Amino acid sequence: MSSDTGKSKRRRERNIFKQPDGLKHLRRGKACLNCRFLKIKCDGVKPTCGPCIRVPKDDPCEFTDGPSRTVMLQENIARLQARVRELEEGDSARYSSSHPSTPSSSSGADTVSNTNSPAPPPYQSYPHFEGGFLINFSVDPLRVDAKTLVEEFLPHGPQFGFFLNADRFRQSVLGQSLITAPASVKTVLSAVCLFAVHLSQDDESREAEFLRQALYGLPLEMGNSFEPPRIMDIIQARVLLASYFLRKNQFFESDYHINNAVSLCVAYGLHKISLLYPDPHKLLAVVDGKEIFSVPPKDSIEMGERISGFWTVFSMQRQMLVSRYPSSCAFGNLDSVDEVTTPWPLKMEDYASIPLSSMAGQLSNLSLDNHVGTPRSSSELAMYTKATIILHRASYLSSKLETNQLSMDSMTIFDEYMKLADLITQFQLALKPLVPDIQSGSRTLAIIHSIIACAYINTQQIGTMCSLGEAAPACADAALSVLQTYYTISTSQGAPVPLNPFSSTLCSMAAKYLLQERARIRSLCAGIAWPNMETSGSADFASQQTRLDAAVEEGKSIVMFLSTLREVVPATSANAMNTNELQCRLVP
Repeated sequence: MSSDTGKSKRRRERNIFKQPDGLKHLRRGKACLNCRFLKIKCDGVKPTCGPCIRVPKDDPCEFTDGPSRTVMLQENIARLQARVRELEEGDSARYSSSHPSTPSSSSGADTVSNTNSPAPPPYQSYPHFEGGFLINFSVDPLRVDAKTLVEEFLPHGPQFGFFLNADRFRQSVLGQSLITAPASVKTVLSAVCLFAVHLSQDDESREAEFLRQALYGLPLEMGNSFEPPRIMDIIQARVLLASYFLRKNQFFESDYHINNAVSLCVAYGLHKISLLYPDPHKLLAVVDGKEIFSVPPKDSIEMGERISGFWTVFSMQRQMLVSRYPSSCAFGNLDSVDEVTTPWPLKMEDYASIPLSSMAGQLSNLSLDNHVGTPRSSSELAMYTKATIILHRASYLSSKLETNQLSMDSMTIFDEYMKLADLITQFQLALKPLVPDIQSGSRTLAIIHSIIACAYINTQQIGTMCSLGEAAPACADAALSVLQTYYTISTSQGAPVPLNPFSSTLCSMAAKYLLQERARIRSLCAGIAWPNMETSGSADFASQQTRLDAAVEEGKSIVMFLSTLREVVPATSANAMNTNELQCRLVP
């Protein structure tokens, strides 16, 4: 009997801590401090919640009172609407930055932006109202030359990640009044005009104005527009801003915008465009209680914009990793073949003549064993993407080996090395050759050749570090060919030609290899590495040194020439070869 009484007592004590059935979850931040600390459910009853009554605590039951996110947003909307009425009743419709209507966000206090940039940090909260802009395009003097700026930019658009259909873009931004146009159209138009003014280098004040307009439109569209055309506009604006900041050497801002573009692509399922088994009404997300479903494209052109948009963002993200974080493959699940079902892109003009139904069966495969090394029948964007995938993989492995961070056995490294080497050979054989006069050829094709050349250099460095092979002369030729290609592009048309911002990384990679290889050969000739080097070997290394000296001098002159144009090599890396030259001289 006493035993049963003891069990009942212990059962009652345990029931004290049992959470009541049917207790609903509170919204984040609504639980009392005690329940938060103990990580138990709180019913939110004030002044003392149920768990604190059932099991008294040493600390009193306290709640952190404060307005909810919804209340703060409603107050912000009311404040902005009052500001809009004030502007409409005033003499000017232009927003005055010297009298802000809302306090600036504290999240923008810490910034690593370039102090010379005309733009505020890209993550700063900007005041805006429904319609997307504080600028009235009907009276804005910047509106009058929008058509000219668009036409100036579009021929160079593919170099900076412009993937929308050019004819439809012209129609959307120039064929209607911007007063009634969606805010996303104004946003991408501002980004295009920003780039056109930036490339012309005519007026920095107008450049700053267009940048401000483009940044104003982005926060609104992130939260309130779920239609695919508007989303593609915002992704396009993000890509252009990422390219713009990369040209300005503002890497933090560029990384911010391209990561936002990646998030949008994943959120809206652009990485899972399946033409074999399409799911036209798939639930993508729930935002503020609103369910977002995928919307099938209206026609093949709209499908082409989605496909090209995803692969453009994919390529830029990989290039950012190669430029800034070569030892990282932080691209999430998109490294998995199963996660990417979007077809390889075609030429944009081809989508107009291809029915949507006939595009099925073109599923991509990100495995390095399949399709990446076969560019013969691919579009330039597809070849560009495949070359970037190869370079990223080679750069990642080379950087990991160089810093002793690669946890692979020798056989696995050998397999990776052979796989990359074979893949690059297949790609180079299938790639269209460069014409002697690049003016009549494709700038994109020239950049693809340069990307593959840099991938070859990185792959051979893997072989050298693992004693799997030695191809220094061929690598030196490949590095010099990269610099010569950009020199030819820049001088063939008599005027500087705008090029992909990734060109700076490729030139720096080639120049760095030439300098490092010359330093290595010099040390070998001096007998540091091989003190008992035979005479014949010494003569061979002396010949290589003479050859590399000539290559380095030619490469240095090309880099310095390109840096003066500000089109290929940014000003911050203009003296890269000179800096490395001083470091190399420390080696006898």
